[in-house]
Amino acid sequence: MKIAQIEVRTEDDPDVAPYVCQRQIEIVKCDSVKPTNPTQTIREDIYKLMEAPLNVLLVHRLVTVNSPSFLNLHMIEEVAQ
Repeated sequence: MKIAQIEVRTEDDPDVAPYVCQRQIEIVKCDSVKPTNPTQTIREDIYKLMEAPLNVLLVHRLVTVNSPSFLNLHMIEEVAQ
């Protein structure tokens, strides 16, 4: 794929604005509230399980991140090769 140019349009652009519906946005900030849903709990458990293998990869300089939450599929595929 050879992309020569990329255009970005926002809802405020004159050619896009007529097609954007009116909406009301309310921002709610929750200070010091930790998510307790099952997905978050499972994610944290998986990160804990990944810490030891990640430290081995760090020692051998196969990855440069020190937290499982920063790993992505591309990094894992690079190590696997």
